Amino acid sequence: MGAEGAQRRDAVANRQAVIDAATGLLPLDPGAGMQEIADRSGLGRSTVYRHFPTREALFRALLREVIATSGEELEDLLRGQPDLAAGLCDVGDLLVRVGMRYRFLYSHRHEAAPMLNRVGHDPSTPLAEFLAVARGRGEVRSDLPIAWLVCQFIALTIALVGDVITGRVEREGADRLLGDTFIAMTVARA
Repeated sequence: MGAEGAQRRDAVANRQAVIDAATGLLPLDPGAGMQEIADRSGLGRSTVYRHFPTREALFRALLREVIATSGEELEDLLRGQPDLAAGLCDVGDLLVRVGMRYRFLYSHRHEAAPMLNRVGHDPSTPLAEFLAVARGRGEVRSDLPIAWLVCQFIALTIALVGDVITGRVEREGADRLLGDTFIAMTVARA
């Protein structure tokens, strides 16, 4: 049992090494192949393919990793944040930074849709909880479900990243644009 456990830990560590290598390399070289990712991970190409038989399988794992990491970053960002507008501006800034850091995943946004839909409808996510607390203080509109708002934040972030990538929106100020849009659609109307 001990040897099997050690092998399993090695497999998990190798898989994570590939994901870490890909998230480090692909933002710099979106066209990098599996061999370059293997080289960066310090593993053999056959080990990389054992964990990710195709580039698409690797990209699906990267999408899951980015979504999980973003959730952790949002949790840290919003923990104890008492101000709705400041929190939403911070969320806009974080989501634009994450979107631009991992812009190589933009072409895989349709594959991410089911994962992002689950996130948008999960009331225990940091953003949903932040909005629920603010709604309890009367700061968030009561006519729109929180899940709907979170799903729209996700959709707007993806759209904005696409606009920055294609040059329709300047990178400078994109975070403010997103934060201001979040505020405009979320804050309770007097």
